[in-house]
Amino acid sequence: MIAFVCGLSKSGKSSMIASLAKAMPNILHLKASEILSKAGRPLYGLSRLEALENQRVFAELARKEVERETRSILIDGHLLIETLDGPLLLPDDCLDDLKIDAILMITSSNNSIVARRQSTPMEASLEEVANAAELEARHAEALAKRRQTELIRVPSGDLAGFQTAVEELVRNKK
Repeated sequence: MIAFVCGLSKSGKSSMIASLAKAMPNILHLKASEILSKAGRPLYGLSRLEALENQRVFAELARKEVERETRSILIDGHLLIETLDGPLLLPDDCLDDLKIDAILMITSSNNSIVARRQSTPMEASLEEVANAAELEARHAEALAKRRQTELIRVPSGDLAGFQTAVEELVRNKK
């Protein structure tokens, strides 16, 4: 089973995936930012072109990781990349080679995201975060529909709900 877990930066998705991966050793936490860092790619202050190149690099390296992995995989990434040129929606074809079974969207209040981003490279106003959250949600819906796969929304911090959703996906994939 391969699921793409999305949510804005500082929505809580990486923490939730890391907690779940500890509780479920049959799950691999494949973190886009770690893959890109290891490849020497920049993560913050990106131009639109740099962000697109990051997605190309990520897709290629993630595909190789997925091919050799036997465990279920939760890909920790973004459907919306916040660039210096404005928000960039992940190109639809970027995930095509990864055979995604479901999209899990971690949702968090816009106020919480703004608070978590203070004094970080991702600092943004409430309006910017609200707009980005809406764009990412619409993109997740469109991507799930195009791929004919499930979109599951999980509130940030709902570890039990997240684990239940992932366990069901794994069960259904067997």
